[in-house]
This record gives sequence, structure tokens and C-alpha cells, in this order.
Amino acid sequence: MYLIWAAIGLAFDQAAKYLFLKNPVLEDGVFLNKNFAWGLPISNGLTFGLMILAMAVLIFIVARSKKSPSLPVFFILSGAISNIIDRIFRHGVVDYIYVPWGGIINIADVLIFIGVILLIFKNKIGTKDSFN
Repeated sequence: MYLIWAAIGLAFDQAAKYLFLKNPVLEDGVFLNKNFAWGLPISNGLTFGLMILAMAVLIFIVARSKKSPSLPVFFILSGAISNIIDRIFRHGVVDYIYVPWGGIINIADVLIFIGVILLIFKNKIGTKDSFN
């Protein structure tokens, strides 16, 4: 079931990016981030490598665990995969959601953020079955 949610998130983000890029009215609100998160000046190639490394570490940790992966892990991986797809085919991440405190993000970023917050919350309250 978690895999389905992750696939829906990835598909929704990629569909939104396609819509924003192909619609001239919406295209003005699109930003192609060729740097790291928050516009940090790290090249697209290095960022791609860091993302692959982070995903590999996450997958390794999950694979070594005796528990099956939880929903937050699938959220993080689906968001990361969507942004990796952008870096491969668009040479940067397509952002289209303006946030009030500054910056532009996308649904993949939201999925990663929610996944990380859920993992922190899960570990903080110490429940083992909250999101499994």
C-alpha cells in the first residue's frame, strides 16, 4: 500500500511539472533550480551524486532493519526519485510552488519534508507501529 502512495506522489509531482512547463500561462511561475536545496551553489552533477548517495544510505539502513519500510521512507524516496528524474532529463529541479517565507518548492520537496517529519515524530514518540 505504501508503494502505491509513493507512486501516486511521484506521478502527481511529475504531472504537475509537465503541466507547468507546457502551459504558457503557468510557465511564468516555474523556476529551474540547477543548484542544491535552497539554491545553495552546488552543481547539478554533484547534487545528483549526493542525492543518489543519500538514497543508497537510506535503502541500506532500511534493508538492514528487521522491520519493513514505513510510509515516511516511501515518501522520502518518491520525492527524491522525482527530483532525480528532473536532474537527469531537465538538468535541474522544476519548482513551481511559492512559499510565504521565501523560496520555491515542488510536491517532491513536500513529500521529502513530510517523510522526514514523520520519521522524526515516529522516533521521538517511540512508537514502533505508528506508520508501519
